[in-house]
Amino acid sequence: MFSAHWLKHKSSQAYAGLWMTVMIAMPTITHANELAVNNKILTVTPEQCIALHKGQQCYLDVTFRWQLSNRDNVCLIDVDEKKLIQCWQQQSSGEISFEFQSDKSKSYVLRLQQSEAVIDTARINVAWVYSSSRRAKASWRLF
Repeated sequence: MFSAHWLKHKSSQAYAGLWMTVMIAMPTITHANELAVNNKILTVTPEQCIALHKGQQCYLDVTFRWQLSNRDNVCLIDVDEKKLIQCWQQQSSGEISFEFQSDKSKSYVLRLQQSEAVIDTARINVAWVYSSSRRAKASWRLF
């Protein structure tokens, strides 16, 4: 039969082995997540604009950044308004900042200038603190 001391010792070795496996795998998982985030070509910061009431205009200074492996002619487009924001000629990276103003979420695309092929997309989400601007005229009654 096995003694209680031996079983306790073997259990702690098993936990130590499991702990070491987790600690070795964790940097790999973290690195994989960083690669997934870094593979995003077009980014916008911040990604969310918060208005006080639903339907109100939201104002926010945003910055779009993009990075390609090769130089190319690309354009940033506001999809919802079908509006050209800016084009870059023979660049491998770019950045633009402007004031976002909208009462609803908007999508943007980075696309090749010649073929109009979409390279990547980004979205600015609009949220609000209160879902309705309607308030009760009086919160109390006399009768």
